[in-house]
Amino acid sequence: MDLIDSITTKALAKAMDGVSQRHTAILSNIANAETPGYKATRVSFEENLSQAIQAEESGSASSKFLPTGSLKTTNPLHFNPNPVASSLNDAQASISQSGTSYRQDKNGVDIDSEMAQLAKNTQRFLALSNLESKNYGLLRDVIKGGGG
Repeated sequence: MDLIDSITTKALAKAMDGVSQRHTAILSNIANAETPGYKATRVSFEENLSQAIQAEESGSASSKFLPTGSLKTTNPLHFNPNPVASSLNDAQASISQSGTSYRQDKNGVDIDSEMAQLAKNTQRFLALSNLESKNYGLLRDVIKGGGG
């Protein structure tokens, strides 16, 4: 088993990527809170990451048990509106736009909700960063030959 390229290390990296993409989307929503016609952008990755972790742990990229609404593609150039990751390397964030308008100018940003999402996402980032730091600390201890 490769300690540097473990499931934990890859999962933490993918989670950090997803949280970073979400942070960028939230900041874009806040910046465009007064832009007429702007629709809020949402980033979700947790379900796809969870499926990728399960596939990675089971060691099978089998698509016999695809979740409802999922499509199997045979070529990376095929369009797949609801992709299912068969490994952590394939896990991707899903980006969508809200169809909700909160004002007469058709702006879809609720600034209070965005600020709450920003605070929540910042806490997730800090927690993931802390986990990644501890994970690499354990690896450092193993390399040094102990830990005590």
